[in-house]
Parts: sequence; structure tokens; C-alpha cells
Amino acid sequence: MYPHFIRYRAIHNAGLGMLGRSRTWSQAAADIEVIQPEEVEPLRPAVCLPGQLERATSGVPGLSTLEQEMGWLTTDPVTHAAVIRYTLRDCLVHAHGVEYAGGCVGKSSGGWQRIPSGAIEAVPSAAYCMSAVSHQYFGHWLQDACATSLLARAGEALVLDVRPDWPHATEYADAFELRPHPARNLHVRELSVFQDLSQGSSKRQRYARLRDRLARAFGPGPARAQPVYLRRGSTGVSRVISNEAAVTQRLESEGFLVLDIAGLSATEMFRHLAAAPVVVCMDGSHMNHLYFSLPRGGSILSFIPADRFTVTNFGYAGAAGLHFGMLVVERDENGYVVDVDAMMRTLDLLPH
Repeated sequence: MYPHFIRYRAIHNAGLGMLGRSRTWSQAAADIEVIQPEEVEPLRPAVCLPGQLERATSGVPGLSTLEQEMGWLTTDPVTHAAVIRYTLRDCLVHAHGVEYAGGCVGKSSGGWQRIPSGAIEAVPSAAYCMSAVSHQYFGHWLQDACATSLLARAGEALVLDVRPDWPHATEYADAFELRPHPARNLHVRELSVFQDLSQGSSKRQRYARLRDRLARAFGPGPARAQPVYLRRGSTGVSRVISNEAAVTQRLESEGFLVLDIAGLSATEMFRHLAAAPVVVCMDGSHMNHLYFSLPRGGSILSFIPADRFTVTNFGYAGAAGLHFGMLVVERDENGYVVDVDAMMRTLDLLPH
């Protein structure tokens, strides 16, 4: 049985965080390593028809404002924040986050749930790769947490959640050759945590490594290059296209393959997408499959809801070497309406 003082330390640290006595990582770190300094580069603009951005009415409720999203879309040059490793000592990792002396890394705003229950395993070192958003959203897990995992040092236990309710998560973790530590609770003598939100050179190099591993595990791709319409269906947060039949009919007449995500494995998606010159789809986390499958230089046309306008995928597409087009779609009583003529005119502006 693990010594009782470890559980006391966990309760003590959790209590400090709940009482507001919280130290930042930089204040608490025994060591700080800048893996990639801040980088600045010219903006690669998104492709859209005149007047499209004026149709947007709101950012992502509870997460961003429209002004913030527009700033991320139009600010030139682009600044990529530094990638930094912070080494924290004497930490406790559990299902709801991390406790360290005077602070915490939480996946939720809960209080007493941050006090762990069950056995605690001691490990000398570990790399913590999760965040609140990567725990909640599959797209952020695939794009952010898995890439951060490649920053783990040799010998560090990897802390990476692989949620069983995400149908593709285990398949990706295996293909990426990521081996998360199985224990639920860990006492870690030295824990690496990371500032790793940018899409700069470090992240792009790691994306390339993950893509190479995926190609080895999932390949080969199709012999014939064919454009794809990626049908979201009812996966994820509901974003129904009320005139989807008209959309798919027009795209099929142009030679597009209509690919339904529901029921497909990650391997099957990769094999369909690996040679696609262009993909059309509704905005959402399902698009993260594209950044590890589409060939560099390809194009995406995303339908972005006017009342949930987000450019997260604009940044991811740029890091994957893809051209990004957008069509802002508005609601009717049955879902979102795509202007089919505007869709085709936007496709004409994209390389494919």
C-alpha cells in the first residue's frame, strides 16, 4: 500500500487550489525549457466569396466572441506562441487533473472530486498531455493531446486519456504508437506539463511524424484521386444541413464521393481520403481526420455556422499544408442552409 503521506499531500494540494492559493506553472516549476521560441509568419488567408464574413453573427457560445474569431482569421502576420515544458515536482495525477504544490491542472471546475480515490502508483517521471478541451472534445484530443505526447521524454510515463466513448480514439492511439500509462492515479516525482497551443514549426514537425506513423498503420490509400463530401450526419454536436440532398446531388454530379462518417473506422476514412484533392464538409471535430490523411497542397471547403462561427480548423488546415475555404451557413427551421451556387463558386477559387 502506498504511504499515507502521499494521500495527505494530494488532499492538501487540492485544498490549496480550492481556496484560491494557486501558483502558476512558471512560479511552481523546478525547471522551464523553451522547446520552440515564439514565431511570426505571414498570414495565409482563407478563401471565401465577398460578403461571406459579414454573415457571421456569433462566435462559439461560452468559448469565444465573434471579434476574437475574426481576429484569428485576419491578423497578419500570425504569431505562434512558444512551446514550453514546465517540470513540476511531487505531483499527483488523477482522473480529474493534476495537483501540485499550490496549484492544479483541472479538467473541470469541480472541487472535492479533485481528491482522488483508489490506489496510487508511484512513478519517477511522467508527461501530462491533457487539457480541459482535449478531455472534452475529440478533435482537440486528436490534434493537440496526441501531438503533445511526442514531447514526452524517454522513460516518462505518458498521461493521455483515450476515452472509450470516442469510437476512433483507441485506433488512432495505437496507430500513432502512443502507449498511455494504465494507472488511474499516479504520484509523480517530476511531471512535465506543456504550453503547446500554437501551430508553429514544432507542432508541424510532430504532425508530420504522426501522419507518417498513420500511413504505415492504415495505408495504402486509393489509387484514384477523387474529391470527397464528408457527411457528418448525427455524429458530435448536431449540425444538420437542411438541404443536404441538394448539396450531395450537385457534388456527385461533379464527381465527388459522398463518404458517411457514421460506422467507418479511422482506417477506412484514411484510405478514402489519402488521395482526395478536395473535401467539402460541415464544420466540426470530424474535420480533424482530414489533417492526418489529405495530401499536402489539397483543399478543404468548410460550411461554418453563422451562429457558431469558429476558425479553429483554419489554423489546423494551415499547419497541415492545406488550402482552407469557407462558406458561412445560416439556420432555417430544419437546420443550416447551404447556398449550392455559392458552394460551387467557392470551390472554383480553391486549388484542386
